[in-house]
Amino acid sequence: MEILLDATDRMNDGDGIASQFGVEPELDTLRSMVEPKSQGPGGLQTLASLGLGGQRAFQRSESASVLLLVWGTHILPVFLTSVEITEQAHLPSLVPYRARATLSMQVIEGNNPFYTVEKVRQVVGAAMNTGRTVVGGIF
Repeated sequence: MEILLDATDRMNDGDGIASQFGVEPELDTLRSMVEPKSQGPGGLQTLASLGLGGQRAFQRSESASVLLLVWGTHILPVFLTSVEITEQAHLPSLVPYRARATLSMQVIEGNNPFYTVEKVRQVVGAAMNTGRTVVGGIF
């Protein structure tokens, strides 16, 4: 999925954060979503890169962030597997205020309520299509 991030309207409206930081906060959020998380004190999930846990990766309790991709009637649980960012326009301070981000995701299939609802939606959609083509004389 490719998304365009642009702070131009917010800067024109006088938004101080956008005027100083452009789309950097949004880019930081996307980058943090792809980082594995480590189980910290009190169950707090923190970025694994902060060095919490054991010395070796397999000794740490790391997990990817589970996100819900909501696209129209589709609601899918996904892992964000990669983020590629192309900065397109910059403020005089070289902070980007316009960027394209290409997001790669993996759908989490299996026994979870969001994936089950999506599968039911697909079956109903396919049945509606089959009924329409039979009634329309295509078969």
